[in-house]
Amino acid sequence: MKNKPQKSFLSVFNSKKMEKELSIVIPTYNRQKDLLALLDSLFKQKYDRKKVEIIVSDDGSSDGTCDAIKGLIKKHSELKYVYQKNAGPSAARNNGILAAAGEIIGFIDSDVIADKNLIKNVLTVFKRSKADVIEGMTLSLEREIKNTVFTHTVQNKTGGRWITCNLFTRRKIIEKIGGFDEEFRHPIREDTALGFAMLKAGAVSEFSDKIIVYHPVYSSNYKMLFKLAFYGIYEPLLIRKFPGYYFKYLNWFDSWFVPSYYSGYYAMPIFVLIWLLTGNSIFGYAAAAFYAASYIISVYAMFRKKTVVFKDVITVGFHYLYIPYLRLYWIIAGIIKYFIKPFFVNN
Repeated sequence: MKNKPQKSFLSVFNSKKMEKELSIVIPTYNRQKDLLALLDSLFKQKYDRKKVEIIVSDDGSSDGTCDAIKGLIKKHSELKYVYQKNAGPSAARNNGILAAAGEIIGFIDSDVIADKNLIKNVLTVFKRSKADVIEGMTLSLEREIKNTVFTHTVQNKTGGRWITCNLFTRRKIIEKIGGFDEEFRHPIREDTALGFAMLKAGAVSEFSDKIIVYHPVYSSNYKMLFKLAFYGIYEPLLIRKFPGYYFKYLNWFDSWFVPSYYSGYYAMPIFVLIWLLTGNSIFGYAAAAFYAASYIISVYAMFRKKTVVFKDVITVGFHYLYIPYLRLYWIIAGIIKYFIKPFFVNN
């Protein structure tokens, strides 16, 4: 979806009657085991099945998710299933929204576990609050896997991030902004874009530590570093759409284009060039110092508050010789794609 609500989306969305108090939309892609664990944590809760619905929005899974959910629908009348060809999490959430009939629409990712009182607390919090959007608390959950540099988990203890693994909104604000922006094709910045769009539309946002999900620690590998670098392509897109909000609400230290401690990586070539042009060795020493400082801080930041494994230190140390430059490459690619190309097309 673009910033302006699309007519096709609104026409379908507005035609749905608000027959439910709450609709929970769960986007999923090839996570059958995790999805079933989440649904089990929801089904165990006490709630009125006629007033609450749970919508699984399948983004083209090929792991048997469809058959598994259709089997559960026979036992749980409040469960719905919608399917689409793989198009990314934003499109999957929009597909779920279109099937929703709730006055409150919530988003929970398929790789979390819901707190035993989540549904009851969502309804209670919204009845007592005038907020349009409420962020829930997301806590990391270590089970068999320890939280290391090559694992994936999510935490949100204070709010202000609009992480859509645990986010609930009033229907009217989703209607006003027209759902998720599907230009954010990958699972990065689509939640930030949603938060900014809601704020721009005048929404009041609150954080609640009563609405809780637990995000287990999942194993990953060094390839995640390449993925994180690639996601830099979406930073220019977010800035193009919400320039004022980007710099106002995101932390300059580690949430802008690149972490601020990458500056030494990018300063190093400049000092090397000056050194070669002037022959003054002090610029060579400066280049080495800037690079070393950024390198040490980058590696430290990766391992901060995580279980340290020696082989991971070696792996990260090697890949961080070039990852910051790869991140810069994708940011430049994003600038070309979302700023320069549209400029020439429109002129």
